[in-house]
Amino acid sequence: MDYKVSYTLFDCSKLSPGFITYIPENMETSINNFGDGSTTVRIETSKIINGQFLHDYDYIEITFLPRNVDKSYAIEKVKGLANKYKLKEEQKIFNWAIFQRNGVYGVIVLGEHEGRYFYIIIHPTLESSDMFNPIAKNVIKEFIWVDTGTRL
Repeated sequence: MDYKVSYTLFDCSKLSPGFITYIPENMETSINNFGDGSTTVRIETSKIINGQFLHDYDYIEITFLPRNVDKSYAIEKVKGLANKYKLKEEQKIFNWAIFQRNGVYGVIVLGEHEGRYFYIIIHPTLESSDMFNPIAKNVIKEFIWVDTGTRL
């Protein structure tokens, strides 16, 4: 089945570290800063059923860990999340990944940029994974760090 997707620029250049990418026009975004110094960027589809707005339908979540976090802590954090989401396969999807796990419920991948660790969760629903996974990979493929002009 052909599925046409129109993309729009998603500019997070004001974040530290800042980035830009392209996301589907119909996706919602949010940015949350937490007291521990972490920041989460969420790109999601939403679904309305019986008048109720449901989150956690399909999403990409990019979390920048606090600046003082070291590599071993970052790996343990991502391992814990991988277990929570039942992501146990070790198939290498992203070459830049320090650590990654995948499974039926998505992908979690740990990366590092200029000394700051981040992880990305790609979470499709079972019924939409064939459509959402290629979209999510396009969002990641178009990701550019604004400070260096490099891709992931």
